[in-house]
Amino acid sequence: MKWRLVAIVSIRTICLLTVAFLSARLIPYAGNFPYRDLLISYNLSQVLYSWANFDGAHYINIARDGYHQFDQAFFPLYPLMIRALGGLLHKAHLSAGLLVSYTGFFIGIYYFLKLFSFKYDKKTSEWIVIFLVTFPTAFFFTAVYTEGIFLMFICLSLYFFYQKKHDRAGIFAFLASLTRLQGFLLIIPFVMYFYEKKKNFIKNITYMWFKHPIILISPFAGLGVYMIFLQAKFGNPLYFFTSQPAFGANRSTSLILLPQVYYRYLRIFFTADFTYQYCVAMVEFIFFNFVLITSLLFFINTWRRKDTFGIGISIFSLAHILLPPLTGTFSSIPRYALFAWAMFILLAQIKHVGIKYIVIVLFSILQIIFASLFIQGYFIS
Repeated sequence: MKWRLVAIVSIRTICLLTVAFLSARLIPYAGNFPYRDLLISYNLSQVLYSWANFDGAHYINIARDGYHQFDQAFFPLYPLMIRALGGLLHKAHLSAGLLVSYTGFFIGIYYFLKLFSFKYDKKTSEWIVIFLVTFPTAFFFTAVYTEGIFLMFICLSLYFFYQKKHDRAGIFAFLASLTRLQGFLLIIPFVMYFYEKKKNFIKNITYMWFKHPIILISPFAGLGVYMIFLQAKFGNPLYFFTSQPAFGANRSTSLILLPQVYYRYLRIFFTADFTYQYCVAMVEFIFFNFVLITSLLFFINTWRRKDTFGIGISIFSLAHILLPPLTGTFSSIPRYALFAWAMFILLAQIKHVGIKYIVIVLFSILQIIFASLFIQGYFIS
């Protein structure tokens, strides 16, 4: 499978670069986001610099000049890695960002396969990988976004965890939560692995605290370090959260319940004009419900079988898509869905091979469309 994995990743890379080349010539440019001039200043082809559109431009700017107002929404490890590598490349931060993302993705996808090979047979594990890399928003793994290195840290942490190398698992859990807020969700598969139904929740946590304290602490450690930095530098340990409304998408700093979010979107569908933003809202709504339903189905299946590995992964998946809507929107859910791995496992377990190929073709077509629009400055996720 190693060579097939290399072939899949290589073909995917060539296809996405080809998509970027063609979209720049066939689709009108619509980009309007901060720091675009910064990207152009690196004198790279649009085929390359456009992979840093939107959030990518913020990461490049943070790597180059440090945090500005509201940039605190972006966690620090990824821009620090770009800054470090950029220093070695004579301040070529954009190239450094691409290299960091590609490296993270290649290592991450390798350990993603190894992780699921613990539990599932060879064919099922291969299908899980294929569904992940063909998913409509999988192009973000190699954009100047955190998806690539976050995949790497999450997979390395869980891989070493299930190999009972808890110190290593803790280190990568710490790095994951210093990369993105959702890194703390690693606590879910960690706790489920040790959970015993004969004990109540408090006794289970007490057992883990005395036997495996690093497993309880590490998923929150990166977040804690960043909060300490924000308090010391800006006087607000929650600045990563309170700065969210500055980036649009109607995000709220107050708790918004899921029925309220549904109401907001249904109101958009029945009252708003049919514009590009309307289509984006429709995509977000469809993706959220598709991922929610598939993850719930996988959870039900694993709960019936008392499969703690599957239960941990399914709750981890559900948390990834249920946490963001608490800000009042499904914005970015198509991208966050990349870590709702229960969906990919459920699809891989479909017995009819023809159905699998239909899903892969549909995923691939959507990824080409979404990547083309993203390259040309249209917000996707």
